[in-house]
Amino acid sequence: MSVKNNNMSDLQKIDTWLSTHFDRENFKGDFSRTQKIFASILAEFNSRKLEVVTIAGTNGKGETALSLEYLLSCRKISTALWTSPHILAANERFRFDGQEINPIKLLESFDYLYDTQPVLQEASYYEFLFYVFLYEVLKSQVKVVILEVGLGGRLDATNLLDANLMCITSISRDHENILGKGYKKILMEKLGITRPQRLLITGLELGYLREITRQYIVENDIPWMDLYALDQLKKDHSYRYKNRQMATQLANFLFQKFQVACVHHDELAYLKEMNFKARMEEFTTTLGKFIFNGAHNIDGIRKFIEQLQVSRTKSLYSAIDYTLVSFSKRSEQDIYHMLKILKQNSSVLGNLILCCFNHPKAWTIQTVTGEDNNHVSFRDISGKLIGVVEVTYIGNTWETKITEAFFKHKSVMVVGSYYFVGEVQKTVLKTISP
Repeated sequence: MSVKNNNMSDLQKIDTWLSTHFDRENFKGDFSRTQKIFASILAEFNSRKLEVVTIAGTNGKGETALSLEYLLSCRKISTALWTSPHILAANERFRFDGQEINPIKLLESFDYLYDTQPVLQEASYYEFLFYVFLYEVLKSQVKVVILEVGLGGRLDATNLLDANLMCITSISRDHENILGKGYKKILMEKLGITRPQRLLITGLELGYLREITRQYIVENDIPWMDLYALDQLKKDHSYRYKNRQMATQLANFLFQKFQVACVHHDELAYLKEMNFKARMEEFTTTLGKFIFNGAHNIDGIRKFIEQLQVSRTKSLYSAIDYTLVSFSKRSEQDIYHMLKILKQNSSVLGNLILCCFNHPKAWTIQTVTGEDNNHVSFRDISGKLIGVVEVTYIGNTWETKITEAFFKHKSVMVVGSYYFVGEVQKTVLKTISP
């Protein structure tokens, strides 16, 4: 269980400060405006000549970034990691040498920068936080800055920095309303993080996406390491293996620059056993055992099921009694298909329970029918029926069930939106905190 030395009330202060000064994260897509906001701090940042690694991809970005952070720590290479979204509080996005920034220190930086940099009053929620991250980096003595792209790549604030090393972990259909429909358009947005004569490493499974990438890198003079072409990755490799293998290749490239030994077998063995926040993260409490996984798109759900099935055959997890699931706003068709996949795998997920939660980005259920509220209908924007899923629906009463120990002595999987995962974690932590 995390939270560690941070007091829950201090974490709440961060959320309160941000909600008072900014709207929730909304993608602006106006890169010229973003460049103006960051102009002064970028000039100072670029003068430091730090090693910058940018990690893009539909799924696997966060796990790859955290794995790279760990591998660099094995060589005592100081790091700053920017990651998003957060689960409990925004200080999770600011990691220095493997530790989240102190909430009180972060609040002090919020106040100082908001008062002294008028341009930040024009920034978005995400842009403000990333600006603060760069400010904290400049106060530190880190050698490597690891950036997990927030959305897409080309127009993301992280792309303001000219990275020395870049990777694309995977391509799946997600955020198509912003990035464009189809794999090619999504890939092109992510290829926007590349720079001429600077290495790009990819883990793209589809052959035609690798061919598009090949054409792009030739036209733009970009060195390229294709982990599938090199047989470093194969289709039957697990999701976790692919992310850790990507991190290993990134680390070895940096280790050559720093003239230190490449990744050792024992370091990889330890990394394979690590679980990161909201990635099969476990809370064992008197209220029950909770396992959290932020799989939130169709491909992510499929990979989550694959991982769970492998883990079960190795007896890494006890049988799951219940699975609580909820999603952020996205197409009804996507949610329908994700629920169908989960429903088809009830043998490993136990009793599937569909929930709702209070958050500006939460998905809102349209129609529930049946005597036991167990038939959920999905319709497209024209009102045409997509399909019906038979699933137990409990709305937001999951919170009461947790606090009243309904899941005591049970094993509960919590999956879906990172925002939902965070809300459930907060409920569990508030209940067990002194």
